[in-house]
Amino acid sequence: MEDGSHAASEHHAADPRGSHLQQSQLEMRVILHADDLGISSVVNESVFCLLDEGRLTSASILANGPEFREAARLSKFFPHCSFGMHLNLTEFAPLLPSAGLAPFLSSDGSFQRKAIPLRLDGQVQRAVVKEWRAQIACLRNAGVTISHIDSHHHIHTRLALLPCLLEVCAEEKIDRVRLRHTFTGNEALSRWRIDNLLYNWTLRQSFTCTDEFGPLLAYVKGPHRLPESCTAELMVHPGHENYSQETSALTYCGSRDFLSQHERISYLDLN
Repeated sequence: MEDGSHAASEHHAADPRGSHLQQSQLEMRVILHADDLGISSVVNESVFCLLDEGRLTSASILANGPEFREAARLSKFFPHCSFGMHLNLTEFAPLLPSAGLAPFLSSDGSFQRKAIPLRLDGQVQRAVVKEWRAQIACLRNAGVTISHIDSHHHIHTRLALLPCLLEVCAEEKIDRVRLRHTFTGNEALSRWRIDNLLYNWTLRQSFTCTDEFGPLLAYVKGPHRLPESCTAELMVHPGHENYSQETSALTYCGSRDFLSQHERISYLDLN
């Protein structure tokens, strides 16, 4: 993709979500979503090219990512796509450094992926709420209309951070949130599966969510079969070397076979 001018081309003027298909022909409603906009120029270019081609319908942005401003600028050329807040406590520097964020920080003061205790004290919770609200404000000040909440390394789905998530979304008036995984390709009934079901039930009491959420590659290749009438978010990570197979699976999502069974939507269509 050369620049935003390419994104605003005649090719993209049409809604990329497959609206030309008759509703009666369609089965499952799917959000084809990319994480990590703003993390690097390579990821930004990969994601926006796929949005431009109509192979993705949604993406989320890291407000403290090194290439955040480029991602925010280019998002304006895709009004039919949804752009979520990719909340972060696991990588890069916080926007509001605070002693309360210490459980999430490395020795150099940057966020680091760490084990989180089941309970966090009030000082830590207050610091997380302020940081997440600052990240949301950063996106909005850059002109991004936030469609929903998800997060880097799924940090928003940690039980200890649920009170923070509820407070932030209430204050910021955001009512759509990504679920924990409902499928991964390994669907054995387990403690993990039961915990996720319970957590997702809790989320649905306060937020609008999809029925299903998981990796696109697991959906395309795995044995898991989703209900035909459900709404599902299928996640990819374009531009990351470790996820090249996942991105390749997007080719199938543009095929006649896929389009005959799925209606491509974004978080803007979720109600």
